Amino acid sequence: MLMVRPVDFKPKPIDVDFLSKSNEYPLTGKHQGHDVRAEGIQRLDAEGKPYPTKLGIHGIQVAVDWDCRIADGACMDVCPVDVF
Repeated sequence: MLMVRPVDFKPKPIDVDFLSKSNEYPLTGKHQGHDVRAEGIQRLDAEGKPYPTKLGIHGIQVAVDWDCRIADGACMDVCPVDVF
């Protein structure tokens, strides 16, 4: 059963060029062996409003943007590298 809850922001896809935009997505740390970018930095949603969190983007081959994530499970069905 899929549980969905409303969120008060408009998520947007991860910028496909985030690795080459170090001024917008600087490397800010590591977490369990993978790189983390833009953690602690206020970023904007698809409507130009601030995301409620500043958790950043984790990973590089398979990246998860923890700020725009809405936990609806959609990524599991479309994951191009079968992580899930």
